Amino acid sequence: GSVNTESYDGTSWTEENNVALGRDQLGSAGTQSLALAMGGTPPITATSEEWNWDSTIVAGAWATSNNINLARQLSGSVGTQTAGLIFGGYTGPNDGETETESYDGSSWTEVADMATVGNNLDGNGSATAALRVGGTSNPTTIVAVSTVFLGAITPILWSSTVTKKDSEVLAAYALKKINGS
Repeated sequence: GSVNTESYDGTSWTEENNVALGRDQLGSAGTQSLALAMGGTPPITATSEEWNWDSTIVAGAWATSNNINLARQLSGSVGTQTAGLIFGGYTGPNDGETETESYDGSSWTEVADMATVGNNLDGNGSATAALRVGGTSNPTTIVAVSTVFLGAITPILWSSTVTKKDSEVLAAYALKKINGS
């Protein structure tokens, strides 16, 4: 896998400091200034690294952070460097995952399993309200699933397969909980 890190200024790409562990098929979260890279392959790893672009230095730097609990590749991921999620993924032949882990800027904690296995999936949103879209249940079976992660309510959960209308209702409910109403 590659160790390269590049930044984009709106016009061109610039080579930055490399990650410590070269890998492919990893999860990522954050912004161009504060990013998080987790998991990946080869081999399937639990390594997690944080990117910090400090404007007082010439180039940003990657630093090792605490590893994720489950080594995986092809996972979904959302959030920021201090509030991220990694979910699903692939751990070996015909071995998709349901596990979700939350990152608080220093450690990873398993929070809630998805109802269905997923790898090669997409994630959107934040660590408190994420959307898992599609993916595969094994290397060859495509899954048409959308589920919503509700980390801002108790208990923390993934909803079952939802429609667009269900997603809107659940998102509105989560926002009310976040805002204390």
